Amino acid sequence: MLFNKPLDDSIGILSRAIFLSLCLLVSGCGDDEDEAGQGSPAPTEVDTTGGADEPGNDSNPPPAASCVPEWMGYPHLVGSIHEHSGYSDGEIGTTPVDYFLAGREAGLDFMASSDHSDNLRLPITANTDCLSPQLPECIQPPTPESPLVGVTKWEATGAIAEGMADEGFTAIRGFEWTSDRFGHINVFFSQNELNAKTSDGYLLSMEGFWLWFGLDPAIGGGSDGLLVFNHPGREDAIHSNIPDPAYTFNDFEFRPDAAERAVGIEVFGKSSDAYDVDNGAPPEGWYAFALDRGWRLGPVGAEDEHGTAWAQPERAKTILIAPDNSKQSIQAAMLQRRMYALAQNHNNLRLSFQADDELMGSEFSPPAGTEIELLGRVDQGMPLGGGLEIVSNAGEVVAQVVGSSLTHRVSVDENKRWYYLRVLNAEGQPVAYSSPIWLQAGTQESSCGSES
Repeated sequence: MLFNKPLDDSIGILSRAIFLSLCLLVSGCGDDEDEAGQGSPAPTEVDTTGGADEPGNDSNPPPAASCVPEWMGYPHLVGSIHEHSGYSDGEIGTTPVDYFLAGREAGLDFMASSDHSDNLRLPITANTDCLSPQLPECIQPPTPESPLVGVTKWEATGAIAEGMADEGFTAIRGFEWTSDRFGHINVFFSQNELNAKTSDGYLLSMEGFWLWFGLDPAIGGGSDGLLVFNHPGREDAIHSNIPDPAYTFNDFEFRPDAAERAVGIEVFGKSSDAYDVDNGAPPEGWYAFALDRGWRLGPVGAEDEHGTAWAQPERAKTILIAPDNSKQSIQAAMLQRRMYALAQNHNNLRLSFQADDELMGSEFSPPAGTEIELLGRVDQGMPLGGGLEIVSNAGEVVAQVVGSSLTHRVSVDENKRWYYLRVLNAEGQPVAYSSPIWLQAGTQESSCGSES
């Protein structure tokens, strides 16, 4: 009698276990239902011993998708910057219509004009060929339709640029401020222009330019403009004879009030010029020299065309990385220094340069001691036998390789450092430059956050 109840209980438990097993086999006895109305299987225990999961085991969720920065999907827009026509000292009889039309027909994404401001208010072309029987062709006389045509070339250029733009091509008005002592500067996107020759800026001081560059456009200023330093070292009217402290924009004197909108420096130009190594450049090159002075500049491939070979592949080009080629996106890309420069005859080269997930042009400040991977790559048009260099402060080459891909790890500290990518041909001559990436210790997270 003492064993009857336990035995009965054991039989009862065994019976229920068999019944539940049968129910599970036919999936009809569970109380909880999944989204399809099916019974949910018993949960699988997670293996905590480090063993491999069974095939088909879904106990571990799939890894989170890797972050893909938005800029990786942006097109690389091909454009020409720095064009001249008969509105200043270009080919006699030409106007901005001619170079904008050439750019559009060549399939460029954008073109930025920069006729000299010296004679945008004078009804004449300032080409030396005009000192000949061609002089009458150099005069822009009034017409019944445009009685002020010769003295309103700045306004006319703006109207031409607007009229030339279409969905696939953007025309941008600019002008070249021209001092034969301090140097030449292109200004883009401004409502107003400034003539160096009619102010102290021509030979005495750059203060007039910097004052204008900071003034509200409503009172004639240029605080809506972006500037590019042109062909550094080429203008040396005094310095070629005696040392002149005004040489190259007062030795690239840093102006904090102008730094945000000073976006570029020409490294290639005209038919074969390599400005970074020409014109009495310091050992590190003009580009590195200006960066060391504190300027945050991207490289510009400038056509600086005074003839009629606008937009041709034998001319240097500038590439902007932007979501589209609207004027607003182009302006934003220049402000963000998302740009790189291509030498003459290398229009088909495409490159990328990043620090972890940060694109060229970025100022990145992760915590001190963070290890950052710099990655430079040429995706198209790599010169046969050429190589890559990563260049840093004082022009130091911190990494180099023969080939089209280069990685280099750096540790971030309190010292601000910049790095840019330089592409060389087989002879060791630069054929492309990227914008820098600036690194300094701080508290900034990667653009991909903690998942990067």
